[in-house]
Order: sequence, then C-alpha cells, then structure tokens
Amino acid sequence: MIPVILNRFRWGKIGIISDIKQAFLQIKLNESDRDVLRFMWWKDGDPQKTITYRHCRVVFGISCSPFLLASVLNHLLDQVEEPLRSLSMKLKDSIYVDNCVSSVDSVSELEHFRLESQKILKTAEFELRGWTQIITFLS
Repeated sequence: MIPVILNRFRWGKIGIISDIKQAFLQIKLNESDRDVLRFMWWKDGDPQKTITYRHCRVVFGISCSPFLLASVLNHLLDQVEEPLRSLSMKLKDSIYVDNCVSSVDSVSELEHFRLESQKILKTAEFELRGWTQIITFLS
C-alpha cells in the first residue's frame, strides 16, 4: 500500500503532500460505544479519589483508530457526486491514514485539487492542511 501511494507522488510533474489536522478527533463516538474507551483519573492526585471518564471521540493510538478513520473517509468520498467524482476518487486513492500524497501535472490542476479537496473534506469537519508541493519532473 505505501509503495503505491509513494509512486503516485511521482506520476505527475508536481508532487503534493498534505495532512488532515487532528483527523481522529474529528470522529465522534456513539454514546453506546464510549464505555470501551474509559479511563480513570485521580482527583486532586489522590489515588483514593478516582473518577472514571469516557472518551467522546476516536483517540489516536488505539489499534482500531486508523480503520475507523479510513471507513469515515471512504464513506465521505464515495458520496461525492459529479462533477467532483473523479477528484474525490483521486483523493481517496491518495490518502494513507491522515496523509494525502498525490501528484498533478500543472499549477492550475494543483490549485483545483487543493481547493476542491479541502471543500469536500470540510463537509465532514476535516481540515486538509500543510500543503507542500515539489516539482518532480521538468519538461
């Protein structure tokens, strides 16, 4: 999977990289699922006074977190309709966990990909940011 995504970086003339800000924290947990993400806290640092908390959002570092994020992103990108359907499929193929690695052939295509990708992901409260582009091939 990773080599395929890294190769996409070199397909076009301009390689692009970005990431989703706090991707896991954008996914809310159902009330009924929160009991599996409980943790205990010592109130005022006293081990005799414990408080049990439950996470309301997906937490980074849990083995299922990347799966949950991928499922949410796949669902979101599968719902995109024309005229942005092909762009959403390119975005879907370019995402690995919370990173986007892709390439385009022109500056205008880069701007279109960047703006439309941000709009699509924004509909689910995801912020695609940290854009870096590198010219990978000079004609």
